[in-house]
Amino acid sequence: MPEIILEPYNPQWKADFLEVGSALRAALEPVLGDRLTGVHHIGSTSVPGIAAKPIIDVQVSVRDLRPWTRADLVAPDEPVERPSREHIGESEALIDAVESTGLRWLGDWCIDYRKWLFNRRGDLSVNCHVRREGCVSQQQALLFRDYLRVNNAARRRYEDVKRKLAARDWEFVDDYADAKGDCVWAILREADRWSQSGWRPSATDA
Repeated sequence: MPEIILEPYNPQWKADFLEVGSALRAALEPVLGDRLTGVHHIGSTSVPGIAAKPIIDVQVSVRDLRPWTRADLVAPDEPVERPSREHIGESEALIDAVESTGLRWLGDWCIDYRKWLFNRRGDLSVNCHVRREGCVSQQQALLFRDYLRVNNAARRRYEDVKRKLAARDWEFVDDYADAKGDCVWAILREADRWSQSGWRPSATDA
């Protein structure tokens, strides 16, 4: 069973993000040009003052993930299968660019036309989410982060839930993440109301 370890906020996390984020931008700009719209620090390590698993979450936003979509892989009457690397055509260059920074493409899970996932373990724990600019998950990640940064009550409430859940035994880490869902959605509803006063996501963090 995985152990969920939450650490007190560490200012080093921002520096760790800047190291990874800057490397990603340098690797991706020659490949994507203006299709690259932002490199952001997301997740709990991006929120000063909150305890977190010491994993740096990076969101790379792109205008599109052409040429691949789920419809390109299977006919409508065929079962959906997760894509393998050889299916993605000219997008191979995007994957190669990300992997040149030391991250690894997780092509066997958590993949759809809105999100590709990479990670790295070793000297630094990193999850890199490549998402389409403007999709719900891309916007929610930034809104959730920004709201927690300015709302002390929401931040404390989220941390309390995380600590209670982290104390339980979980078969998979994803089960822990799923168990936070009710709290996350409640905070997102608050954040949505807050956003009506003029919130806009930052252009980029790296």
